[in-house]
Amino acid sequence: MVDIPECLASLDRDRRGYPIPVTAAVDRDGTPHFTVSDQEVRQRMIDEDRCHLSGRKLLRGRWFIGSPMAAFHPRGAFLDGPMLDEASLFAVQTCPFVAAPKYARRIEDKLIQQSIGEDRMVVRMHEEPVPDRPDVFVRVMAIGHKLVSSSEGDVLFVPKKPYRKVEFWRHGKMIDFDEGVELSVTTSNGQLTFRDMVNAMGKIWSPSG
Repeated sequence: MVDIPECLASLDRDRRGYPIPVTAAVDRDGTPHFTVSDQEVRQRMIDEDRCHLSGRKLLRGRWFIGSPMAAFHPRGAFLDGPMLDEASLFAVQTCPFVAAPKYARRIEDKLIQQSIGEDRMVVRMHEEPVPDRPDVFVRVMAIGHKLVSSSEGDVLFVPKKPYRKVEFWRHGKMIDFDEGVELSVTTSNGQLTFRDMVNAMGKIWSPSG
């Protein structure tokens, strides 16, 4: 098991012993739903500029985890909110959606809403259907971000570019940087280019040759 960082140590735990993110929706019998965010808490994290996992105040440099499209496409944006470094590092190694070689568990939105209560608004995180889960995930650090709205009305996060740090992850393990860049482009169905990567990363990376 990956060591739980200090910033997450005081959070409640699920039955496996994993810390429950502050934004996770918890139903009436106390069961947390990691793929669903409590909208009221999520909005408070946004308003108070707090880490969406630990609930602690963010630093100037904040971390985001998501797909290459979210990170590098000119119109890309993250659904998951900004995090502290240690919190995001723990998440990228332990979150089943990000780290598990296969991810198949889905929960019906209607059942979640009923179990949590109609008075609490929820937002499903990791919306992509399982077959469309990215082949590689990205952990990026940016100095600030802005908020935009999706076509469904959800709040999305657009980190300030160029990024200060970029890592590529697959199955809970960090992979070689150039391999991550290659996978990001070749698995995007033509929606990402190497020029997009250069524009987003600035001096961090430039294509050889």
